[in-house]
Amino acid sequence: MADFSSAVSVLRLNQVGLQLGGRPVLRDVSLDLRAGEFVGLIGAHGAGKTTLLRMILGLLRPDSGSVEVLGQPLRRGNPAVGYVPQKQHLDPETPLRGRDLVALGIDGHRWGMPLPSAKRRARVDEALRVVEASDYANAPVGKLSGGEQQRLLIAQALLADPKILLLDEPLSNLDIRGANEVVRMVARIGRERNAAVLLVAHDMNPLMEAMNRVLYLAEGRAAVGQVDEVVRTEVLSRLYGYPVEVLHVRGRILVLGGSEVLMGGVVAAVSAVLGYFVVLRGLSFIGHAVTDIGFTGGAGASLLGMNALWGLASFSVAAALGVGALGSNRARERDVATGVILALALGVGAMLLYINTHLVSAPFTLLFGSIFEVDPGTTRIMVVIGVLCLAVIAALYRPLLFSSLAPEAAEARGVPVRVISALFLACMAVGVAEAAQVVGVLLSTALLIGPAASAAYLVARPGVGIGLAVVIGVLETWMGIDLSYVSYNWPPGGRGWPVSFFITSMALIGYLMARLLRPAFRRPTSAVQWRPRAA
Repeated sequence: MADFSSAVSVLRLNQVGLQLGGRPVLRDVSLDLRAGEFVGLIGAHGAGKTTLLRMILGLLRPDSGSVEVLGQPLRRGNPAVGYVPQKQHLDPETPLRGRDLVALGIDGHRWGMPLPSAKRRARVDEALRVVEASDYANAPVGKLSGGEQQRLLIAQALLADPKILLLDEPLSNLDIRGANEVVRMVARIGRERNAAVLLVAHDMNPLMEAMNRVLYLAEGRAAVGQVDEVVRTEVLSRLYGYPVEVLHVRGRILVLGGSEVLMGGVVAAVSAVLGYFVVLRGLSFIGHAVTDIGFTGGAGASLLGMNALWGLASFSVAAALGVGALGSNRARERDVATGVILALALGVGAMLLYINTHLVSAPFTLLFGSIFEVDPGTTRIMVVIGVLCLAVIAALYRPLLFSSLAPEAAEARGVPVRVISALFLACMAVGVAEAAQVVGVLLSTALLIGPAASAAYLVARPGVGIGLAVVIGVLETWMGIDLSYVSYNWPPGGRGWPVSFFITSMALIGYLMARLLRPAFRRPTSAVQWRPRAA
């Protein structure tokens, strides 16, 4: 490993602290970055990685501590700092060539129109050569692949001849080969130009061959050093504030926090309890539609820089109550109202994602879930919300069961059927919003419907059926999480299969097995076997 202790210090963070909206985002973060050094900035969503980059760029000021670039205080627009933001979505019809995008790194910050210049063109050509993008320099930038666009953005950042190169998630949405190529290229540029590299990533494994040190962020706190010094069970457990296990699998490093097991179990239990009544009341389509509508809220929350969970939950609750108010108790009216609201919400959601170009991973995370990337703060919130939902359902149990099976008779006995229905729909909406964090909005009904439908096929007693649904849902979720871990050893190798695939597969297998086993579990009792109790 190269020794950079004698190299020039280009960036110095001294016990930096920052609060945003009254919430601590960074706490006593320190780093001394040297010329030519490659440091990986690693952490989960919400750890403060992008916030730290914005501070180095001079866009945010620390509340405590100090930041120096080349021995000077922070200032905005410092040409010594090159910046590659998270990949932005470019419309395929964008009327811009690759070289035009790169050239903005020379004078895009200046007023007026540029004059033709051979020197300017030569600088652009050189930057394109360095990133090996000359072959598509004149191609429409919107029609290039993600990896090709990423190279152009790096070339743009190099035109100011920076001493520090900041890259925010440059590997997102790239395949293994593309990610490795980008890492090798950035490492080569850093060595050739004696520039320090600070590269943000969720997964440190693609950086292992190039990375000299790691700066690991968790809960706003940081640990910096060699990988084998920082990425250890005791160090990361101290950083996160709860037990964390570090595993080495086929040359890859996996950090397992255990929070995904707790969150998956709670979400599965809540979904199973709610799902039993969803199946009983014939609301499967509404359950699916509500989470799709919640997708719009999640997209809007991401656009505003908020936690997507709040957007998902609020829009899901509003949609469920809206469908309940417009659709009355008739299935046909409910379906029509659901379809109208769903179409509008998905259209708005598509527009929000089109606008939301600064978070390129948002669509994938919202649609397919990402349980391993949910931050501990969100996990705690989800556990609390899940317990509250279960408490509400427990309080409503008998009138909810009565109104689900015989609404008119329940109303005649004084049960407030509409109020009970509204409360249940609100709980259902919150439940599917939580499930979307695990398997995504497109697949959340797998946890809502699958275990409950399986249990309903096997037993006829509601209390036992709900308990069985919970057991089935939790087991399917935990098996899916475990298989996702194991899949790091499966082809194509080097990356795990999505947990949502395994959970939905387990749900389908469980449902099919329940249908096959139903005759054995639900045998009718004959009149000969039945005996009345003695007087």
